[in-house]
Amino acid sequence: MNTKQHLKDYLTGYLGGSKAESNHNVIVNANDWQQRAQAELDARAYKLITSLDDDILIDLASSQIDMKEVANEVFNCSTSALS
Repeated sequence: MNTKQHLKDYLTGYLGGSKAESNHNVIVNANDWQQRAQAELDARAYKLITSLDDDILIDLASSQIDMKEVANEVFNCSTSALS
C-alpha cells in the first residue's frame, strides 16, 4: 500500500465518529503540515538519540558510524528475515 492511501485509510477512521467535524476542521485549518511532520521526526530522533550510550553518541558525532547506514542494515536484515 502506498503512503497516500495509507494516510487516507487512517483519516477515514480518524474522521469517523462523533468528533468528525471538529477533527476535519483541525486538519484543514492547520498550517504547514510539512513543517509539523519534520518537527515530529526531529522529536522522535531526539528520543532515540537520548537513549543511546555515550560511546555510540561519540562515534555518531565524529562520523565513525552512520546512523542511516546502520538503520538500513538493520531494516534490510529484519525485512529479509520476514520473507
